[in-house]
Amino acid sequence: MEESKKDPARNKSKKSRAGTPDSAWYPVLCRGVRLFLRGRVSYRFETNGLSLPDGPALYVSNHPSSMDYFGLACQIWPRRVVPIANEYYFRKGLLKKLLLGIGVIPKKLFQDEGAVILKAKRTVKGGHSLYMAPEGRMSITGETYPIIASAGSFARFLGVPLVIVRLRGAYLNKPKWRPFFIKQTVRMELREVIPPEELKKMTPDEVNERICRGIENDEFAWAKESGTVFPKKNLLQGLPDLIYRCPACGALYALKAEDNVLRCGACGMELTAGEDYSFAENPYGFRNVADLYHALEARELREGGPDLSCEVTVRRFRKEEEQSGSGTAKLNSEGFSFAGEVDGEPLSFAVSATMLKALPFSCGEEFETYFENDLYYFYPTEHREQCARWGLWGDLMSEALYALPGGGAETENGGEAR
Repeated sequence: MEESKKDPARNKSKKSRAGTPDSAWYPVLCRGVRLFLRGRVSYRFETNGLSLPDGPALYVSNHPSSMDYFGLACQIWPRRVVPIANEYYFRKGLLKKLLLGIGVIPKKLFQDEGAVILKAKRTVKGGHSLYMAPEGRMSITGETYPIIASAGSFARFLGVPLVIVRLRGAYLNKPKWRPFFIKQTVRMELREVIPPEELKKMTPDEVNERICRGIENDEFAWAKESGTVFPKKNLLQGLPDLIYRCPACGALYALKAEDNVLRCGACGMELTAGEDYSFAENPYGFRNVADLYHALEARELREGGPDLSCEVTVRRFRKEEEQSGSGTAKLNSEGFSFAGEVDGEPLSFAVSATMLKALPFSCGEEFETYFENDLYYFYPTEHREQCARWGLWGDLMSEALYALPGGGAETENGGEAR
């Protein structure tokens, strides 16, 4: 949609627009995003003969990359939509003011917050649209995760149309583990628009099933089917920060990526990625990155556990304060624990296995959790690749939080992890 189309927000007073998507900051953000994405990614919005609602709606999509919301916001302009976003970005400074200024709703990752639901309801009652990634996290395999089991209930509660969008190509454009973009066209497909009257007649599980079916995606299969290619070098740069052990011999932190080859320093395994990100034929039978990650899951489960421990530096985010410290982090069958010091004071805490919903992580950097409403980032002092291992086990240990097609909540790891 072209930015030149009439923007209805201009007819409202400046005071009434403040703190909502109708804020004058919203088009500024869209223009800034367009400039940032130029040369990095292009989007093609496909309506498939469907029409977007003119009024408030809940937009949901799969979550293959960090640019998903921004791409959608630009594509559906002049309609305005704000996300339910990671509370981490609301800590302080100009970014906090900007996000709150356009009505973005902060949410602690994997934490139950009734206030978020109420803010969402007020947002749609005010005539504004919301965006939510129901998987709750960004894909690391190019495949769709199970969705949060409460997504269907949330969609019904809002009482607005549910707009289901699927992104294809966004993961390979910039996966979580690769440090750079490779420009390609990302297809943004409008899959369903379900009116609120129809949602009311459906059970939450039925809504979940429609969402799962609508956003289902496999990036590697799609790349092969569509003939999408990435004629670049260093296609696998950063991958050892996700694939933290050799999927052939099991050696920890032994993988290196050079040009388009992944090589194990322990057993000599070599995998070469082609232009469509498929591996050349190899004696191990690995087809793509998703296969490697699933091999890690299977090996970890076979070996039992977890029994992880490492020395870390830590950052604690308490409201607008940021404090640092160090200590030892552990993860075992009883749950996650930390013992050390923060801000010059001794600190120890534990999160039981039954309460541990996930250990979100950034590849090769940190893993994180909340304790008593404070957010903690843990940075291993050695082998930062292991952050992915903590994240994988956090998923494997989590309770039944997610929903799969067919209805009902199932374990988070239906063979997948964050």
